[in-house]
Amino acid sequence: GICFEQKLHIKDISTPNIDVVIKTTNDKVFAIESKFREPYYYTPSNYIQKKYYDNKDIWNKLTKTKKYIDELDEGFIEIEKDIKERETSIEEKEIGVKKIFPTFKRLNAAQLIKHLLGLFNDNKSIKEYKNNTEYKNNIRLIYLYYDVSGNMGEEHRKEIKEFSDFIKKDNIKFTAISYQELIFNLNNLLDKNEENEKYLDYINVRYL
Repeated sequence: GICFEQKLHIKDISTPNIDVVIKTTNDKVFAIESKFREPYYYTPSNYIQKKYYDNKDIWNKLTKTKKYIDELDEGFIEIEKDIKERETSIEEKEIGVKKIFPTFKRLNAAQLIKHLLGLFNDNKSIKEYKNNTEYKNNIRLIYLYYDVSGNMGEEHRKEIKEFSDFIKKDNIKFTAISYQELIFNLNNLLDKNEENEKYLDYINVRYL
């Protein structure tokens, strides 16, 4: 099955949305976070709200990530005005947030971590598995992004690599792939019939 904008319930904390979730017949889960222009026209806030940070139960599959956040020098800080207006509830405004990956300018690493917390703590999904370890091993988070040339593209790719290396310390299955690479693969893998050729012509002209 394929679900778009799927809500994953992290207990009673929140319901992060993941752009696409694909579940296969052999119980594999591919969760896709898709970015197009976002990494190049705004700097991600990269914060974890206290409601996530304080709930230790939800971090049982991200123990090294939690330890890293614990050790950051940044304490809980006031939320910037523009973030208050765009993204936060009244409760979050009052209690503040904790910055993670503070040097990142392009990659919204905090959002990806929240997605992982959702994938690993969504009660409906977990009930389908008797073995918790098997459930974790069957999940892959995919970061799909549009690549660009120049300094912004270089910064973005560097941060993706840094995040990928870091998250694998928790044995997380994480893949990053550009739209350009995906389209190139489709050109090589799809059967050469009239319908596919028409679609490939469209995306090649529009995105490559």
